[in-house]
Order: sequence, then structure tokens, then C-alpha cells
Amino acid sequence: NYRFVVNYYGGSGNDLVLQWADTIAAGWGANDQGQLGAATGREPWLSPTKIAGVGKDRGVTLFATSAGYLHSLALDSDGVVSTWGSNLFGALGTGDGVSHAAPAAVDASGVLAGKRVVAIAAGGFHSLALGSDGTVVAWGYNNFGQLGNGTTTTSGVPVAVDVSGALAGKTVVEIAAGQYHSLALCSDGTLVTWGLNGAGALGDGTTTNRPVPVAVDLSGATSPVASIAAGGNQSFALLQDGSLLAWGFNDHGQLGDGTTTTRLSPVLVTVAGPLTDRKVTGIAAGYAHTVVLLNDGTLAAWGINDRGQLGDGMNGDRLVPVTVSAGALAGKTVVSAAAGKDYTLALCADGTLAAWGANAEGELGQGGGGDSNLPVAVLPGSLGVGARFSGVTSSFASSQHVLATVALPESSAPSALQIKSSPVPVTLADWRLAHFSTAENAGDAADLADPDHDGVTNLMEYAFNLDPKKSDLGSLPVVQARDGELVIEFTAPETVTGILYGASTATGPAGPWQALPDEGVAPLHRFHIPMDRTHGFMRLEIGTAP
Repeated sequence: NYRFVVNYYGGSGNDLVLQWADTIAAGWGANDQGQLGAATGREPWLSPTKIAGVGKDRGVTLFATSAGYLHSLALDSDGVVSTWGSNLFGALGTGDGVSHAAPAAVDASGVLAGKRVVAIAAGGFHSLALGSDGTVVAWGYNNFGQLGNGTTTTSGVPVAVDVSGALAGKTVVEIAAGQYHSLALCSDGTLVTWGLNGAGALGDGTTTNRPVPVAVDLSGATSPVASIAAGGNQSFALLQDGSLLAWGFNDHGQLGDGTTTTRLSPVLVTVAGPLTDRKVTGIAAGYAHTVVLLNDGTLAAWGINDRGQLGDGMNGDRLVPVTVSAGALAGKTVVSAAAGKDYTLALCADGTLAAWGANAEGELGQGGGGDSNLPVAVLPGSLGVGARFSGVTSSFASSQHVLATVALPESSAPSALQIKSSPVPVTLADWRLAHFSTAENAGDAADLADPDHDGVTNLMEYAFNLDPKKSDLGSLPVVQARDGELVIEFTAPETVTGILYGASTATGPAGPWQALPDEGVAPLHRFHIPMDRTHGFMRLEIGTAP
């Protein structure tokens, strides 16, 4: 069971949207500038790990995260914007001029005073925030006018985006940040842009940089704009009729119009392949590749594919859309997608994540390994059994880190609002009876049996509250590299009783194995070894109490 809250500011700003309440932030991938919110260590995180200091840690709901080049943003339900990572060019907006390895509040004493932030967007070195009043503020790097305040002066604190020109009398309902440009969708379906325009990313028919918002040329639109997305040097507008406009840099076919011709004004994406009989309902723009969500819950992609970021099992560029449906996405319904520099992620309706493309910094959340040109399941890592992904964002620029919002089950997130009773422990015998209609340790119900053939024995399934009749190998705790150590860390489910949790280590896969001390405080278990040798091995051990 998961508690929900109602967020008024979803969608167009006039919708009531249910969101999971007990949310935390998680991150993985590159961490060289503290962009994953770790107070110590700069090694990559190879699988999802909690980022402390936002959402549930503050006693509120985490609504959204956004990943820039070397910095990160989070928006909580009380309107507070937190930021961490590199503060180069004032990208954090804290006003103190220093980088933060743990979440710090964006300066709200100036143009944000009295405003309630309802959406965030991180660009290369700049950031945007949308207020509930339909106005936009920005901070960070401004050499190309990407802050939209009429200057090219970098700002370490939020400044107001100019409303004297194309935004005069407009109410903004959605924002997007490219590498050095910005977009805003207005409530009347019009679209404005500002910032770098050397490759036509602003869509006004010119290559002139704009320090104040200008209107996008929508003369080719077949219906009003419904949503927007920004990539490295290109932009997209999803129309209400399900068609898609694209403009800007097109060196790898990332605009999807069947060419590699840069476009200074919007053109329609080619309706071919998987787009022939489907409509687009969502967009994710990477540095030079594009992924769209279709109305049947599947994905299509096009653009650069040198690292397998299109997920079609190939490694060649695609100028028109191809289907993404194999691997870990087989049989899944996708609800949103995120595109990084050279990798892609998909959030599925069952709360799982799939990823594909480059994995040099652990972007795929696999605990290691190489690139993949087919979708693979993101492992839950130390987030624990029952954690479900509820949102994911990624950096489209030159960095490689991923941020996600994660919902926790009600049993592991007690609060004053919780009205359900605590979970009742279930004995191993009762668990066997519930799943196999027998309490005996025999046949398919035996502790060492594996009736679903996922490599997880029944005793392990019980110990981690898994389903013995459904493949869920990816839900087990995994070994992680963290701060110079190999670590296994997890929280034992409240419904489990009579299980002994342990771990051991060896210098080779054949042993001999030596037991490790448990440094956690129940129900948290933590085992670790230093990474001070050529190679080392750890294994998780489960047993029943005498």
C-alpha cells in the first residue's frame, strides 16, 4: 500500500493529480562534482541510491527532480527548491558562490519571495523555476541570454524572466531548459524561447541569440501546443492532435524529419514506422537523440545511436522513428521516458525502470557492466524491496547522472497521517500455505525450490517479501561500490519473521568465505569490505532461526 497526495499543479496547471506521498530522491551515475548529493566521495554510483535531505526527509512530498550538466534540482510539495552539485556560473542559485555536495535551498529572498514554485528545469549551467502565478525565474550561466532577463550577465541568484515582449500578458504552464536555451509554453497554446540560437534552437526563423523571450514560429502547426521538450541544441513541441514539431540542430537526424538538415523553424516529425498508426503523448530529448511515448504505452526513437541509446538492438543513426520494445520492455506499458547524453530510461506502469545506451559511469543502474543497445532493468540497489519509481529525469548535456523520485510502501514510511495498522508478521509456514496451499517444506514449497525459475529460492523470496511465482531477481539487494568500499545494505521487510540475515567475503569465487559483521541496526542490515585489493567477493546469506 502506498499513500497518495493531490497535487493541484500537475499538467496544464488546472488539473488535480495524484502523486505518491512518501517519496525520496534517488540517483546514480557520475558523481565527480557531487551532483548525486553525497557529502563524501566522488566515485560513480552504479545503482540507485537514496539522496538525503529532500522529500520525506523534510517531512513533505517530493514532487520532481531535474538533472543539469553538473548540478541537480529537487522540488518539494511546500514549494521549496533544493539544489546540489557544481555551482559553476551560479548554477545552484544559492547566492553563496560555493558548490554543495548535499541539498541546499535556492535563494528565495529576491524574485522568489512570496512565490510558490510548481515546476523546475535544469539546463547546462542554468536553471528555471515556474511559479504558481504563471511567471518564470532563472539563474546561472547567461552568456547567450538563456536567463531571459534582457542581459547576458550570469547570476548566482534567481532573476525574473522578462515579460515585456513575447510573454506580455501570458501565463506560463510548462518550462524546459536546453543546454544553453530555454522554452516556455503558455496557457493559450503559444510557445516562447530565449537564449542560444546559433543552430536555430529558438525556432524563430533566425540564428540570432535572444536575451528576452521571442515567439516560436508555429505557422506549420496543425493544432495548439500541448507540451514541450529541449535537447542539447534542438527543441520539440507536441501538439494536441498527437503530431510533433521539431527544430534546431539536426546533424544526426535528431529532429526526425528524415534528413540531417538543421531547421531554423519548426518542421513536422516524419510519420513513419511506429508513428504510422499511433499518436505521440510524451517527449524526451537527449543531446542528439529523441525518444517519444506513444498512446499505446510503447516507445519510438531516432537520432544518434553510437552507444545504443535508441534501444532497437542496433548501433547506427536513425533518421526516422524506430520501435523500442524488446529486452526489459517486453510486455511492459511505459508511462514516461528520459533521455541523457547518450542513454535513455523508461518508467513503466508497474513502477520499474528500464535503461539502455552508454554505461561508462553506471548510467544504466546495473551495478556495473558495459553499454547496452537493448533495454535492461534498472536494479533497485539499496532502495529496498517495495520501493517503486514514480519519476525519472536525466542530464542531456555532457554529464552522465540520473535522478529519480521513488515511492515507499506505507509500511516503511509511517507518519501522522497513516491510518492503517502496522503490518502483521507472517510465519514461513503461513507464507508457504498462502502461496502453495501447504505449510510443509516439500515440493514447490520447499525452501530451496525455485518454482518461477528466476534463480531466487523460496527462502530468499520469503526473506525479502517477494513473489515465488513471479520472476523478481532484480528486487534483491545488490553489492554496491561506495566511498572506497563494497557494500550490501538493505532493510528487512516488517512482515518477515524468523529469518537470519548475513553476508560473507572471500578473495576468490570459490572461497574460503569469512563471515562479515552486521553494522546495521535492525531492521537495517549493512555489510561492507574495503576496496583495497585487486579483487574481492561478497555474498548475501539467508537462514532460519533455530
